[in-house]
Amino acid sequence: MKAVEMSTLQLKQDLQNLRCQYDEYRGKGLNLNISRGLPCKEQLDLNAEMFHVLDEDNCYAEDGTDCRNYGVMYGLPECIRLFSELLDIPCENIVMGGESCLNLMYDQFMRYYAFGSLGEKPWSVQADEHELKWLCPVPGYDCHFNLTEALGFRMINIPLLETGPDMDMVEKRLWNYAYLNPGLKIYCNEKEYLSENGLEDLLVHEMGGKNNSIYKLFSYKGDNLEFVMTHTASLDKFVYSFVNGQSTEDGGTHVTGFLDGVTKGINDFFKKEYEQNDVTSGLLVALKIGLDNPMFTSQTKNKLGNVEVRAPIIKETQAAVDDWLRHNPDIAGSLEDKIICNMKA
Repeated sequence: MKAVEMSTLQLKQDLQNLRCQYDEYRGKGLNLNISRGLPCKEQLDLNAEMFHVLDEDNCYAEDGTDCRNYGVMYGLPECIRLFSELLDIPCENIVMGGESCLNLMYDQFMRYYAFGSLGEKPWSVQADEHELKWLCPVPGYDCHFNLTEALGFRMINIPLLETGPDMDMVEKRLWNYAYLNPGLKIYCNEKEYLSENGLEDLLVHEMGGKNNSIYKLFSYKGDNLEFVMTHTASLDKFVYSFVNGQSTEDGGTHVTGFLDGVTKGINDFFKKEYEQNDVTSGLLVALKIGLDNPMFTSQTKNKLGNVEVRAPIIKETQAAVDDWLRHNPDIAGSLEDKIICNMKA
């Protein structure tokens, strides 16, 4: 969310979080120069001889182009062949431009934004239909990210490993998008990503099959809250949460509200006062909410901070769980056995 779209309270909370992060960095006593893009003297010296290569007897490319003049549309053949070898790309797939990479990229982005590419709708039109997203390898070049962000894309961070972008995380993101949009076919690297049952498929995948749950999956769908839950024999709790389609791996107020609601709903039904830890040990849940003006916290911006969502989520979840148990007495018995087992663990 942009600062101009935030309320005064949200701005104050964001400022407080930033100050805490700033104080944390200051406390490390670091002395870093994080500027980039300017080569050092030794690097500049490597290029010194290039300024004396051309003269009146040696200024023509192999195709006859006068290198003292403006370049041709696709670049000098010698340069194209050099980068073809370095990048292992056919010469016919390479265009050498006479501008900086940022200028070339900006020009291409604006063409896609205004006119589209390969028969696709222009990005400007797509932005009116759905949120545009961009996978960003991090750490990366901030100028590249600023360009896509300025065009309305939401940045999705992908860690950059020694072998390149973390493709396992990319695949996980694609599957999450498929789970959040049942019936949508996604193709990437000749692989299809398709989920027919949405969040239910997510839980079945994570627990290694339906037979690994203690009871049948419980699915609930409200206006702005949707979840699927079950318990396994494990004592570990797993919550897969999303806000407006964005994964919130660090949880947040929607997750704490949901867990409180589950505990209250179960206690209402059984007329008991079970501890939340005993209720949620072994819980497996996929949860998504829709929210106007979400406020994300933590350095990775994947933790929801909107405190106003807790109470409504608690109330809705509590009622849904209580009603579900009343209509499924067999499941209620299995669930209580699991809670009692957790208490003895």
